[in-house]
Amino acid sequence: MEAAFPTLAEHRCCGANSLRESLFGGRRRRGCSVTVPDPGVDAAHLLEHLIIDIQHYVGRMRICSGVTCAYHDPPDRYDIFVECPEEKVGLLSASIAVGVLVDLMAGQGVNPHYRRIMETARRARDLAGTDMRSLSEEYEAGRGAERISEAIDYLRLQGFLTEIPAGAGEETKLSYVP
Repeated sequence: MEAAFPTLAEHRCCGANSLRESLFGGRRRRGCSVTVPDPGVDAAHLLEHLIIDIQHYVGRMRICSGVTCAYHDPPDRYDIFVECPEEKVGLLSASIAVGVLVDLMAGQGVNPHYRRIMETARRARDLAGTDMRSLSEEYEAGRGAERISEAIDYLRLQGFLTEIPAGAGEETKLSYVP
């Protein structure tokens, strides 16, 4: 996971703790309300940090905060709150983060398709208004096997990319619209 999300190592939580100390330290956690390891809380907390990390990448955010809250009843319910200046970036980040966590909990590695989706989303956001279909053709011609058309389809289905009606005689565009 660290290879797929190297900036997770830079996250701070529960005060000055690193994410590694908070989730995998195996000892009492300074500054955290949950002081002993709990698999459910740890999974929800990791999801929070994945969402933050993906938002940072796609939305080029500098600082973002979040909090994970556990319920006493039912004990396996958690709420995750993450600062989110752009709704589309936040929703996409949550969707990707859930997919990554499900794969990890199933004992699989991080699917490289998620990185491609993140890169494509970042590019689409940076080039808001650009037709992503033409960008897909450029990428595919220049990179051969590294295709992004599947990533573009995923972003369209997630509502991150929008079909923009065209004028007479023009094709519709598929673009990021904040």
